[in-house]
Amino acid sequence: MRSPFVTMVALIVILLGIVFTAEGMSLRCGSALISTGDTKDKVIKNCGEPQSKESWTEERYPGYHHWPNYSGYWSYEDYRDQYRVPYAPSPVVKIDEWVYNFGSSRFIRYLRFENGRLKRIDRGDYGY
Repeated sequence: MRSPFVTMVALIVILLGIVFTAEGMSLRCGSALISTGDTKDKVIKNCGEPQSKESWTEERYPGYHHWPNYSGYWSYEDYRDQYRVPYAPSPVVKIDEWVYNFGSSRFIRYLRFENGRLKRIDRGDYGY
């Protein structure tokens, strides 16, 4: 039989994990909650204009992974996965990265949109 202390600690750990996971996928602007999948219009409506914007396009290849290979060299597996289908059409993705600085008491937020939809929310240092 488990002691109440062990059960309470396990419950606290689970709840903290849920809170910090949700924190990384959402952003509170006033009373509105912005989360992945939202449009750029909804973000501007609720959070206002960002401090800075950057836009570019990327051509995605079959087997594309959005994280880079930090090993410093290309292995055969990387090459094979990246160029598995040599004549497949490569979709072009429009990328927008916005920066919101909410002041010195809150963290800077970096929002990444792909084709107009919010894909990722990253947290930076405290604002200024």
